[in-house]
Amino acid sequence: MFLRPCCDDADVLHGHHHYLDICFRCRKLLAGNRDIFMYRGDMPFCSEECRQEQIEIDEAREQRSKQTVGAEQQRQRQQKQSPARIPVWAW
Repeated sequence: MFLRPCCDDADVLHGHHHYLDICFRCRKLLAGNRDIFMYRGDMPFCSEECRQEQIEIDEAREQRSKQTVGAEQQRQRQQKQSPARIPVWAW
């Protein structure tokens, strides 16, 4: 009886693979007995370098998001504090 391996190159090319079969960052196949570096519980990486790149990308994205939210909150505070103005053309 021949047992087919759980994943081969053809499976990956056609989208039939388990999420632990390829690196989340570079999409490289994760070979059998090599270490898999995990991040946030469900993201596999082929190396510490790929994982670190993703960590830095996520941190930058979160920082931009916080800045955007902070700027929006500041704009809303300023609008509430400034007196209502009637545009000149409305007179």
